[in-house]
This record gives sequence, structure tokens and C-alpha cells, in this order.
Amino acid sequence: MFGEVGNFYRTYSVQVRAVFFISLASTCFSSDGPATAKAYPTNVNFRRFRILERERNMRRVLFLTAFFGLFAALGMAESYAGNLIDAACLDKPNPTVAACQPSSTIVTFALVDSAQKVYKLDEKGNAKAAAAMKGRTNRSTDPNAGGKSEVVTAKITGTANGSVVAVESIELQ
Repeated sequence: MFGEVGNFYRTYSVQVRAVFFISLASTCFSSDGPATAKAYPTNVNFRRFRILERERNMRRVLFLTAFFGLFAALGMAESYAGNLIDAACLDKPNPTVAACQPSSTIVTFALVDSAQKVYKLDEKGNAKAAAAMKGRTNRSTDPNAGGKSEVVTAKITGTANGSVVAVESIELQ
């Protein structure tokens, strides 16, 4: 049904254009003055054009809304709080939070939350955690001496991909 209507508009549009050009040609090249064109209602073409333009605009709005909605959902960062531990210690048998305390020389870190779920940090997160561990102000003069006895709590903002967190910011407490 719609194909027939579309074909009608296409052929009708061609007819209107043909009549226009014929009347234009006869005006320019006739010696007895302008000829009158047949009176076809041209507003049919404009109505169809407006409908197509509205549909096109609605598709654009729908696409942009879906596009921004997708990236807004992906860009939402979560907060994780817990104890910062040495990630290499997790490979040992029966690791505990007390046995896996980090020092300033550690390069791979993990976070254990209150539900005892372990989140490993990505490479950027490990670099940020190592810099934060070196910059702690409440450490003694020898950073390795006091590092094993105290529990390091951290608040991490980032997005989790399975058990690995892509860290945006880290705050040691």
C-alpha cells in the first residue's frame, strides 16, 4: 500500500516539475506571450516533504538520545572502600589481610572490601596506589619498617570490569 502511495507521489512530483519546465520554456521561447500551466496542487509535495523531514528529525533525536544515554551509563564511576593489600600475596596459600599489608616498594595492589571481595587494580591504579603509599605522611622515617604493622584503608573511585577495577582516583586513609 505504501509503495503505491510513494510511487504516486514520485510520478506526481515529476508531472508537476515537467509542467513547470514546459511553462517556463514556453514563456521564454514563445512569441505570443506566456502560456498558462495546468493547475496542479503543489502543496502535496510540500506536505510529503514535511512528513519526511519530521521523520528524519525524530530519528536524529532518537539516535542522539540513545548515544548519550549509552555513554552516560558507561561513564558512571563507582566507589569502593576497604583495605589495600599486596596483590602478589594473593597467590600464596591462605592469604590474610594482616599478612598481605603493602609497603612503599610494592607495585601491584588489590582492595578487599567489607564483604571480603577482592578487587585487583589496573596498571594506572597500581601506579596511583604506589605514589600514594610513598606519599603517606604518617609513616616513620623508614617506610618499610612501619609498613607491615598497620592496616592501610583506601577509598577508590573507578569502574569494575570483573574483578579488576579501572581506577580514576585513590585516597589512602
